[in-house]
Amino acid sequence: ITSIAAAPGGLEIDYELATRVGTGNWVSTGADFAPTATLATAIVKTNDRVTVTLANMINVGEVAPGTAAIINGEIFRVDAIDITDGFCMLARGCVDTVPAAHTIGDRVYFYQDHIGVDKTEYAAGVVVQTQLLSRTGAGTLSVNAAPVVNHTITQRRERPYPPGKVLINGIAYPQSITGLLSVSWAHRDR
Repeated sequence: ITSIAAAPGGLEIDYELATRVGTGNWVSTGADFAPTATLATAIVKTNDRVTVTLANMINVGEVAPGTAAIINGEIFRVDAIDITDGFCMLARGCVDTVPAAHTIGDRVYFYQDHIGVDKTEYAAGVVVQTQLLSRTGAGTLSVNAAPVVNHTITQRRERPYPPGKVLINGIAYPQSITGLLSVSWAHRDR
């Protein structure tokens, strides 16, 4: 189980990822809040790199080219970033994700060095309860005060990568096609 979280905007320093199965004891591990922003421009579904404008930036000055970002489950590589202008160039469909459309206001997490990790190995189908417990100078949020989110383990890391740069008749994500069908793609493998 991994977590990514944005700073809530108060006096929070960092957070703990708390996990348990069933009614077992909560086990916690510390994590840092990820730099984050929202999209000020929409992203269309394409295989090409995209250039976006960022808004509502929090700690984005820590982000470097070559690091990872995620928007709604799609993983990107940051190819360039300029926090003065809010400019960010992103490579698409990284790791095991494929390009998707994203709307203005969607949150971008720059998570490369800012994730919580529960190193417990769980079997497929196990339901793990998780909580994110913010920490301030006064202490850590109680497990009784934080919402619980259930996650069913799906063994994502064991699944093959989908093909990349899929083209239908030479076009990425066409609305429609006519005539003969030609499909090409880039092979991706773990």
